[in-house]
Amino acid sequence: MKNIEEAINELYEKEHNYTIVIGAAGDYSNDGKNIFIEYLSNKYKSKVVLESDGYLALNSISRLENENVLIVVGGTGSIIYANDKERVFRVGGFGHIIGDEGSAYHLVIEAIRYLINDYEKNAELSTFSKEFMNLLQIEDIQDIKSFVYGHSKDYTAGFSKLISKMALNGNKKAIDLLENEGKLLAEQVYSAYKKMGNERIKIALRGGFLKNAPYVKEKFIKELKELRINYLIDTKEIEPVYGAYNIAIKINNIGKEN
Repeated sequence: MKNIEEAINELYEKEHNYTIVIGAAGDYSNDGKNIFIEYLSNKYKSKVVLESDGYLALNSISRLENENVLIVVGGTGSIIYANDKERVFRVGGFGHIIGDEGSAYHLVIEAIRYLINDYEKNAELSTFSKEFMNLLQIEDIQDIKSFVYGHSKDYTAGFSKLISKMALNGNKKAIDLLENEGKLLAEQVYSAYKKMGNERIKIALRGGFLKNAPYVKEKFIKELKELRINYLIDTKEIEPVYGAYNIAIKINNIGKEN
């Protein structure tokens, strides 16, 4: 909260009327969200809106009237936000413990699962498992628990870049793991697509993992085609701050959203 207040204070002038739109990572309970909004509203005498950063990104997409849009976020974690003519809903985004398929963190955990399975079922570890253990700097398989439970989500997700290097060097298992993350994201898009009545959708791609990790985006696009989704990829990458602007415009009934 301190960082948010500092940012507001840099711009706030008492003589002006404001609508403060905040995009925050993670989920808030309804009680926590309401307390936060009430506090800022009273302090700054302004309308305050608190949404997820993904929702702001969704509202930043340039769209035609009544056009179905969907944003796929594949970074450290993952989530999909969709907006059809009637509603906004999300697919995934349940966090790294029970979800986050199609993300950097999920890739690393899937690699660890493969390593454990390889160790328990085979007399000798595969080339991938040996190299991956070396990258994790562990000598005993039992040290896996300390690695997973002793580090943050961001730290663990950072090892996705090392798996990417293995894939670029031709390791087949690393390639398979990366492609699987792209496939999982496409399957979530398909779930959203069906909820929107199988109508044409504009898809915006966000997140460093989805856009930059090798094999992920390529597999994602391939799966969209195989699933026969009627889609258009949005090539205009507009900053989420414009989503906050569009939300404020809508709340105050000033013209129409961009």
